[in-house]
Amino acid sequence: MPWGLSDAANAVHFYGTFMYQRLLGIPFVYDVLRPLAVGGLDTSRLFIGARATADDVVFDVGCGTGIALEHLGPVRTYLGFDTDTVAVARARERAKARDESITLHDRAMTVQDVLKERPTLALIVGVLHHLDDTSAVALLEALRASPTMRRVYTLDPAFLPGALRNNVMSLLDRGRHVRRPSGYEALAVRAGYRVADHGLLGARDSESVVRYVTQQLVPVDG
Repeated sequence: MPWGLSDAANAVHFYGTFMYQRLLGIPFVYDVLRPLAVGGLDTSRLFIGARATADDVVFDVGCGTGIALEHLGPVRTYLGFDTDTVAVARARERAKARDESITLHDRAMTVQDVLKERPTLALIVGVLHHLDDTSAVALLEALRASPTMRRVYTLDPAFLPGALRNNVMSLLDRGRHVRRPSGYEALAVRAGYRVADHGLLGARDSESVVRYVTQQLVPVDG
């Protein structure tokens, strides 16, 4: 049976999204070209705003190519986790420029890692929108298992009212669980945090095609 127009449109969408996602898996594309495409996303402001200190044990969950290492100040220990082995290899190259204790794992973080290392600060950049609600809450709860955890910072694309270009780009993202800002806040509350601060991050507010939701989370019992 020949395809109708809807079938053809679905096929174009599928293959277009597939190629877009494959390209984003290349470190140069993700680090350099993608930020330009969405208006010059500057994640450095998130990492600098995390105010890491020389006493902090930092968990970077979904560390990717290790961009945080270029912007965090000196810390006691940095541990990065990511299932993308190509990205982690790039992160290991970045780590050579730092003097402190750095460990990069090409696997997912576990609660055992949290209990062993007792992180004080966590970065979850571009991760929650890849996880369904149950998995996202479980990740946040695992980090809260550290008795020394002070703050958790998150960043993800979001569907925003009246922002057509932002929402189209968010729809094309590799993550299948892009939410509204209130959806990310609900995950944090379910996991036992209060949202101490939140905002939208792009390049410059008037020029960014995509705006990313940021959250600063504090354990309720912390």
